[in-house]
Amino acid sequence: MNSKIILFFSLFLLFSCKKETEARKIEKEKEPVETIETVASQPEEGFHFENFPIEKGQLGPIKVGTSLEDAEKHLKELTRKRCDPFDFGYDGGGDAYIYYWKDQPIVALVPERDSNTLLAIAALHKKLKTDKGLHPEATIKDILQLYGDLPIHQNLMMSWEFMHDEKTDWEFVFMKDPEHQVGTYENTDSPGKVTDTNAKIDWITIR
Repeated sequence: MNSKIILFFSLFLLFSCKKETEARKIEKEKEPVETIETVASQPEEGFHFENFPIEKGQLGPIKVGTSLEDAEKHLKELTRKRCDPFDFGYDGGGDAYIYYWKDQPIVALVPERDSNTLLAIAALHKKLKTDKGLHPEATIKDILQLYGDLPIHQNLMMSWEFMHDEKTDWEFVFMKDPEHQVGTYENTDSPGKVTDTNAKIDWITIR
């Protein structure tokens, strides 16, 4: 009789420990994996795009040549995620940052290597606009209506194409695969001829 009681009690303890272990495992699996670095809490009213016009050398109050810390004072509504400067065409190591409103990428900041000084700004959201109304997701047709015959170029290292406004030093970047390029090119060193006027700007680089 005593042996049966001991066996039953042992099985009960084994079953209880197993259930507790499984519960802890499930609870651990439910824990979110944090990939976003919080700059500040996000208010419900949203991001004020109207305060961030695309201008020569700056996006609203954020200017190329200032520090990352000063720039982030104007992005307190957003969260940030580290990325590689190479994603935006800048080599040399270090970190760049993409800033999000919820799950929407708004802007990217690229500091100089081993420095917090801003080298470039990438306007990513379609609500960020130039004074002439150009923005990410605007088309080449929109660009040509404003600029006339603005040349299209290849960036072979990055596998994208771009149009460059020399006056403002903006680049309108187009991420197209090699089989569906924006332009045709006689050689790699010369501008091409636009063949797809409906291609949309992926982002605008401010330098």
